[in-house]
Amino acid sequence: MKTSRTDDMTISRKRLMLIVLGALLGLATLARLGVRLLLGPSLPAYRVTVKPLVQTVVATGRLSSVTAASLGATVTARVVATPVEEGSAVRKGAVLLRLESDEAVALRAQAQAAVAQAEATLAEAQRHYQRQHGLFTQGFISQAAMDSEAKALQLAQAQLDAASQQRTATDVRLSQLTVRAPADGVLVKRNVEAGALVTAGSAALTFAPAGQTEVLLDMDERYLARLALGRAARGGGCLPAGSV
Repeated sequence: MKTSRTDDMTISRKRLMLIVLGALLGLATLARLGVRLLLGPSLPAYRVTVKPLVQTVVATGRLSSVTAASLGATVTARVVATPVEEGSAVRKGAVLLRLESDEAVALRAQAQAAVAQAEATLAEAQRHYQRQHGLFTQGFISQAAMDSEAKALQLAQAQLDAASQQRTATDVRLSQLTVRAPADGVLVKRNVEAGALVTAGSAALTFAPAGQTEVLLDMDERYLARLALGRAARGGGCLPAGSV
């Protein structure tokens, strides 16, 4: 009897210890959950380092040549075509503007016809002179008649020279109605559009010959203090990196 009672007491103690241990584990678990709820979810950690503060300034601008020049027409005429867009690179001799040239083309055609007529007249005068010269050497015509033939030949030659000069003048006039690039470069700006009247000597185009260029920026005065000579600059699009 005594041994059985002792065993029962031992079992009760073990049960009590298990109950207490379970309670402690439960309290520990609840405490851990409570701490997590108080501290919030765990987040990744980042190492803090000391670095210089970098401030950037963003601005828009345009490419410009250091030696940009103004181009225009030497005659007054209406624009009929603008085949090159602003900012386009062109080769020497490329057509930048075409001016109204119907009248000049008509005058060129008339001048060419006059040259052709004068050439035919001169050829006929030369043939006639050769025939008369043959007769003169045979004694059939007088010196006065030969002198008259020589004057007719000179007149035909003079008429051809005048017609050729007139054709050259119309060629010059016609060439003045086309504005071409004087060298390889970029058409920076166009001040006229098709239909506009261009007056002689006015600046119709701004042209930048190939070579050294610069970037002109529209900068807000608030950011001027952040700029300094020699600071690095990075260009977007087709603008090259460099310094300011």
